[in-house]
Amino acid sequence: GDIDENTLRLYISSDNGNTWGTVFCNLNTVDNIISGTITHLSIIALAGVSKQVAASDLTRVIAYPNPCKNYDKITFGNLTDQCKISIYSIAGELVYEKELTNTKGSEDWYLMNKSGKKVASGVYIYIITNNQKQKPATGKIGIIR
Repeated sequence: GDIDENTLRLYISSDNGNTWGTVFCNLNTVDNIISGTITHLSIIALAGVSKQVAASDLTRVIAYPNPCKNYDKITFGNLTDQCKISIYSIAGELVYEKELTNTKGSEDWYLMNKSGKKVASGVYIYIITNNQKQKPATGKIGIIR
């Protein structure tokens, strides 16, 4: 399907594609330009998320940008239509939780806790489950303020 251009990111791998990191980049959707600075020879990939298509399972969930620096939200992509996003602090405290219906494949978290206050810089754990008894999607996200 079509790629949502607002989800395009540059990724870099220095170990033949075994691990990937996000390159801080500038996205200009008016002129169709994405640019970033790379300081060494590496494998580079451009990737994005399909437009408004819910996934059939949670095996390919992604969170971006990660780490989140100079952005006001993290987007979770490749979600099933109905799911629950739970975000925990590294200490295991529930920071944010939301039940979703009709996601169309993605959901934005605006870096706020359950009380509506901005979360602090740090590492957070996400767990995404659905009512289809599928294996949950889990991962870490970093926030740099």
